[in-house]
Amino acid sequence: MKAAQRRVAEAARVALVAAFLTSCGETSTGLSVARTIHRSTAVVVSDSLGAPVAGAAVQVVAEFDSAGLVPVVLATTDADGIASVVLTEGTWGVHAKTNARTVAGATFTIPGKTRAGPDTVMVRITLHTASAARGRVLLLTTNHAGTIVGCPPAPSISVTDSSGAYVLGQLPLGHWTITMHHTGYALGLAEVDITSPGDTVTVPDTHLRVGLP
Repeated sequence: MKAAQRRVAEAARVALVAAFLTSCGETSTGLSVARTIHRSTAVVVSDSLGAPVAGAAVQVVAEFDSAGLVPVVLATTDADGIASVVLTEGTWGVHAKTNARTVAGATFTIPGKTRAGPDTVMVRITLHTASAARGRVLLLTTNHAGTIVGCPPAPSISVTDSSGAYVLGQLPLGHWTITMHHTGYALGLAEVDITSPGDTVTVPDTHLRVGLP
């Protein structure tokens, strides 16, 4: 009798858990628990002739979260030129390279509940000769050194010299946002468009303002 009761109790517990997982996550207080969506993502890397590129280093970078952290996922393409990763819903940028001279990049969105099913998100990028961006970050002082400049999802960073000058390499084709971090100053941002392989683009001066980073 006791064994039968235990089986009934266990079956009831399993049913409750299953109901919870298939529901919207409503709690005993009536509040809804938002579940993060994860999707398989295939980054397909090709060369300029359309052939798959094996062994390319792939870096996938999310937007800053509320804590100011940036999730980063690393992978390497297989023999078919595919890097397989699992990403959460939201906006991501991807950067791939085979060496310091050949890179590719793109931005894309992992959909949330608006798209049902366990489908795989495909992101196709093409390698071209890397480009660069140069500019200046100016502070409220005569010495403008020490600002950390990056351009996610590209892995390269630069630190400004006393004139505020920086150079960022390994940039792929596309529209990107350059970020500028300096202690005691608000985050600086600058937009850059890379339209031709191998270009060096000049970015207008950015004046950082005092404030929270």
